[in-house]
Amino acid sequence: MGNSIRYPLLRTPDLDLAFTAAQQLMSLAVVVEHMFGYLVTTSHDLSRYQHVAGIDCRAQTTPELAELLLDALDLHGRDRLMSAPVWDDGTCTVYGMDPRASVRLRTLPPVLVEVHLERNAPDEADRDLVAAAGPDTGSIYWSVGWPEIPELCLLPSPKYGGVEITVNSDDPDSDVPASTGDHTVWIHDNRDGALRVPWLGASIGLPDPRVIGPTKYGI
Repeated sequence: MGNSIRYPLLRTPDLDLAFTAAQQLMSLAVVVEHMFGYLVTTSHDLSRYQHVAGIDCRAQTTPELAELLLDALDLHGRDRLMSAPVWDDGTCTVYGMDPRASVRLRTLPPVLVEVHLERNAPDEADRDLVAAAGPDTGSIYWSVGWPEIPELCLLPSPKYGGVEITVNSDDPDSDVPASTGDHTVWIHDNRDGALRVPWLGASIGLPDPRVIGPTKYGI
């Protein structure tokens, strides 16, 4: 099976620019098959995501605070029982954290909330997720198939292709905020990425199309 390799192509403080570059890169793909977004916010800031269609928000907390969150979310009966399982380590996950309940959630201590968005194809919700991100950290990933590039003797790359933006983070495997506040656009590919990435960067008009830092294992 194996994993893709992540190649960093662009680092910028402008998330709109990073998103535009990602869209341009996807326009070069043979196919765009899947999108997955993951951002970490707090219950006090969750309202920013209320206009993002299809999101799944969940909080990691203690059972005691989970009960207060369920009250704020106005969940009762079976919905309440199903929404806050307690795990073997004593922590609790509260599912169905509703951004529309933000006024009530702000009366409680803030907790970290994972915002998930998963789709079979890109659509306007991708842009809405980017617009809502603000200072939150996370990543947005699109699975793609890269085309053949005859002049570089590169065959199509349908299995390992992808485009990813790490939001306010230098590391796609960490929620630690970037010290610079920058966002990074990554290309997922096989080992041919060292050749494919500069070609992709040049094709979308980057002034210095190259791999700009160390690679990382991908998905």
